[in-house]
Amino acid sequence: MAKLNGVEHHVHDYDKEVDFFKNVLGVKLNRESPGRMASFQLADNLALVVLPQDPSHPGYSGFRGETICLEVPEVDQLSQQLKAKGVKLRVEPGDQRFGVRNFFFETPGGLTIGYQTPFPGGH
Repeated sequence: MAKLNGVEHHVHDYDKEVDFFKNVLGVKLNRESPGRMASFQLADNLALVVLPQDPSHPGYSGFRGETICLEVPEVDQLSQQLKAKGVKLRVEPGDQRFGVRNFFFETPGGLTIGYQTPFPGGH
């Protein structure tokens, strides 16, 4: 079985997206070639590589399908911290039938990020 270790995220406004991950989310920057590529460490074994949109690549549709879900110890305080930094949540924290409490937001470049924590006994 394969193990996910990285995701490429192509964006129209590279600088705005890199700034969001650095300064709003406070994610560790692994390395950057300014204007060309920035690699962020989202989790122990997961890197996100932000790249400018290649003009030769077909344009994105209105459907935004890129979503990354990350498990964290607690979601409510994290959601409040992000809202205090101006992040608009797409889905407020809530309990799901499948045993997690989660919330979702979208980065300026259109990447949906979900943070979740399991219930006691859930996972």
